[in-house]
Amino acid sequence: MTGLNAFEVLYTTRAMRRLTADPPITSEEISRIVDTAIRAPAGGGVLRVRFVAVTHADTKAAIGPIWRNAFSARRSGHFDPEIERLRASGDGDAADNLTKVVASSQHLADHLEEAGLILFAFGAPGDEASVFPAMWTACLAARALGIGSVFTRILVRDACEEVERILGANDSDWRLQGVLPMGRPLGRWGVAPRPNVTEACYSQRWGNPVEWQAPAARWWAAEGTGGEG
Repeated sequence: MTGLNAFEVLYTTRAMRRLTADPPITSEEISRIVDTAIRAPAGGGVLRVRFVAVTHADTKAAIGPIWRNAFSARRSGHFDPEIERLRASGDGDAADNLTKVVASSQHLADHLEEAGLILFAFGAPGDEASVFPAMWTACLAARALGIGSVFTRILVRDACEEVERILGANDSDWRLQGVLPMGRPLGRWGVAPRPNVTEACYSQRWGNPVEWQAPAARWWAAEGTGGEG
């Protein structure tokens, strides 16, 4: 465990798509991540989620080409045209931001087999709301261990049955709901850019400005930790 401040984990858990399996994610770390994930909030107090934790090279090698085909289709069918549209509209900043996201997503697709762990999340058909909190909790637990992750559903949308076949998941009561590639991050942890909190929240009714200001500091001062480093 890294002993991170809770706010540091919450503020700095962001999509990490550049991952490596060196050093390998240990069985103890996988156990901690999953054990934390299944403590997530659940409707009615019953969490209907199952995970498949994949670390074996042969399974990752089988998933990799499927992921690349799915991402290639999504890139040509959505992302690249959207970047062109944004540039044509004069919104160069948005186009540049999306270009960076696509580049990192392409890196993940090209190097998926190098992720230390691919965590597949299953739930009841149509019951994504019961699975997503557990998936995000897994991301937070991974961050607390210094492990990067990215929350994705590309295989759910484009290759669900093929992936389920590879994983031996043939129970109709459980369907693939999301995938979390994890590994040692090649990038840096940081706070994702977002609008000012006073723009993201209204007071009492829609459109009413809040009476408070953004925090003077974020996680680095929330518990007297003294710095961003």
